[in-house]
Amino acid sequence: MNILLVPQIVLDRDNNLAIMIDTRLFDFFNFCFKKENLFLNYSNFHKNTKIDLIVISGGNNLINKKKNDLYRFRISKKIFKYGLLNNIPILGICYGAQLISSIYNCKIKKVIGHVRNKHYVFSTNQKRLVNSYHNYAIHFNNSKKLKPIMFDSNDNIEMFNIINKKITGIMWHPERNKSYDYRDIKIIRDLCN
Repeated sequence: MNILLVPQIVLDRDNNLAIMIDTRLFDFFNFCFKKENLFLNYSNFHKNTKIDLIVISGGNNLINKKKNDLYRFRISKKIFKYGLLNNIPILGICYGAQLISSIYNCKIKKVIGHVRNKHYVFSTNQKRLVNSYHNYAIHFNNSKKLKPIMFDSNDNIEMFNIINKKITGIMWHPERNKSYDYRDIKIIRDLCN
């Protein structure tokens, strides 16, 4: 599979731009698909390259935008639109979920106690413990295109799908688990099928 990863962007003191990709993402997606995948990012991606999955990964800030956050926002939104126009499955992890949900009119709000923590998320038939590394949460705003799937105990959206699209957002980081959760693998495989 060809997976286009939209990475975190950082700027150093000398204003040099760098991309950062959590290498655990490579291991996680290779495990999900039981093979070595080709990972691309916006710097080595060409429009004639077949893309099987776009992953907008965690990192950066959608609300209090510094220069690096603005770069990340522009790049992520551009790649999201490309995936949408070309019917490519899209997964948003943490920052990526926040970005996608904001495009579909959800509100992003400050949340306390969700950084380097674990908490439960709930659906109508499931309760599970997930990791958490975010300062902001997704608040449902009656979007007609976004379908919430899982919530935290304060009714913040922790997982959603976009109706009639192959787009999913999750607020936890499946790549950061010591052992991968079969439910996360199922989410990824279902998205790509």
